[in-house]
Amino acid sequence: MKRFLKIILATLLLLVAIIGYISWRYSQSSKNTSAFVEQLVTDVSKDWNPETIKEHTHALLAEQMAREGQSWEDYFLIYRKLGALKSNTCKLLNYGSFAGLSGSYTRANFTCSAIYENGGATINLSVQQADHDGSWQVAVFHITSPMFIKILQQ
Repeated sequence: MKRFLKIILATLLLLVAIIGYISWRYSQSSKNTSAFVEQLVTDVSKDWNPETIKEHTHALLAEQMAREGQSWEDYFLIYRKLGALKSNTCKLLNYGSFAGLSGSYTRANFTCSAIYENGGATINLSVQQADHDGSWQVAVFHITSPMFIKILQQ
């Protein structure tokens, strides 16, 4: 009976250690991802140069944009009208690993509240970890702002 209890106790301790390690890794990974996203929004908003985001664009997003005849240059013509970034706060919505047809991947979804010199904006953004080197790449990048409605009404 004592041996059985020792085995149960050892198993529980091992389980607690594994759960603790996974929680710690998740915490570290989500912090690193949040730092990447905050820096990306700051860098992109600095001069609204499409090349800044192109180097971080996931291949699937680039392919989709090409199929639909879209380009970062087209988007940035409008985004540029927001002006310089004054402040930015990004919130992690969810973070996790997923299984897809082409294998498993890790994705994080964020929403950012940004204040620009010409008005406020919300940035919805998803980043996905690259298979080849583990770097984060943009899978979704969409900005909405009341200022865009004013531009369309002119």
